[in-house]
Amino acid sequence: MTNQILILLYLFAFCNFFSIGQIHISGHITNAPDSGRFRIVFYNNHFEFKELTAVDLPLNNKGKYSARFEWEKPQEATLNVGDEYSDLFLSPGDSLHITANYEDFDATLQYKGKGEENNNYLAAQIQHFFDKRAYRHSKNQDPFEYLAYVDSIKNANIDFYYSFDTTLLTPGFKLHMQHYLNYRFIDPRWMFKVDFSQFDENGNPFYKKLPAKYYQFIWELDLNDQKAFDDSRYSNALQRYIYEAMQKEDLLDSLNLNEDLPFYAKRYYFIKSAFSGKILDFQLTKFMHHYIPTKYENKHWVALMKDYKSTCQNQDYLAFIDNKFKRIKQLTYGKKAPDFLLESLDGDTVSLTSFKGKVVFIDFWATWCSPCISAIPKMEVLVEQFKHEKEIIILFINVEDSKSKWKKYLEENEIKGLHLYANKQKSKELFEKFSFSGIPHYVLIGKDGKIIDANVEFNGALKKRIKALYSN
Repeated sequence: MTNQILILLYLFAFCNFFSIGQIHISGHITNAPDSGRFRIVFYNNHFEFKELTAVDLPLNNKGKYSARFEWEKPQEATLNVGDEYSDLFLSPGDSLHITANYEDFDATLQYKGKGEENNNYLAAQIQHFFDKRAYRHSKNQDPFEYLAYVDSIKNANIDFYYSFDTTLLTPGFKLHMQHYLNYRFIDPRWMFKVDFSQFDENGNPFYKKLPAKYYQFIWELDLNDQKAFDDSRYSNALQRYIYEAMQKEDLLDSLNLNEDLPFYAKRYYFIKSAFSGKILDFQLTKFMHHYIPTKYENKHWVALMKDYKSTCQNQDYLAFIDNKFKRIKQLTYGKKAPDFLLESLDGDTVSLTSFKGKVVFIDFWATWCSPCISAIPKMEVLVEQFKHEKEIIILFINVEDSKSKWKKYLEENEIKGLHLYANKQKSKELFEKFSFSGIPHYVLIGKDGKIIDANVEFNGALKKRIKALYSN
């Protein structure tokens, strides 16, 4: 009898343990398109920002759906139904019934069940467009008037949050909102300096010269909010702080660094001096992830990698960077370029191997990417320069974009060259295969199908570089 009781207790404990990571989602979307799908997506981490799918299923003929899936911890996600979307916050054990009228999605979206309070708040918040309103840089030409404007949006968001009964919100969501309200509005203030009306020869926008007092919000930033160490908004705010601090020569001089160190290495040591604990581990890992593709062969990189391994205390981060480094080494000069199968404008399937015997220059881009769009005129010049060279392929690959927007943009702007489209899944594969996370991204491949440069710098020497490969 005693043994039977122990077995029952064990099974009960096991079942409870197993259910901790389960989430149940069900609901009904009226007036959804026939081809509509119900999806829940989230990011793998705050270094790569690769989109992962928790749920992807078709709506039945009545717009109903139901799913169960594993969920590791309280975190953000995104709900997608057709072309509509909304923010989510999910915790292990949540059980939500989600309903909406597709034709008036934001206004009719409603959650019932465990986790409803968190998500009904988010559904209400998104209708106020606090994020979008904060980025209206053209609203004020005077920098201090713009700061006051962003402050008014932040205060409105805070007031809106506390107008809800916050006692019903879960502790995890409250912490998330604390970070959100503290750090969400740092970035729009900083971005005011970016002048998207002017670009340099490399497609980078110019920066406005703003009064030193404008950046007071940067210097008042809490550099030791350990609870927010991996919050994307806090991390982004710290990146803005690092950028501005690196412009101050007195701060760099105080580190007593070797003058021969390149700027990126000085950035590493500044990060090491500015932060501690989990924040230090996270920011150093973010640095390593960003610079590995371009600096791993630099003579200073070995010292940085050695220092990083002895400084970072997070074993998962160390393993992540180690794997990243191994993947990058597969894209070094002379390695076989990863193949792909993508759709052309005509609907044909095109592979990279079909261009063997030709020099291939690839531009990964998207219609929503401002730097990508600003760089297209340079690409058009390249297309024109090599239009009679049959052994040179200038290839545009559209990623993370809507196929209809891609086709419309090419049609309206008459962009010449060879164009391929990568849907969401294909885009993920390309980001992984070519080990990049930001666009525009350029890759140069030789006639033998091997990598020449997996992270090309688009500059004045590029034409000669391509021509030399063609001549050889």
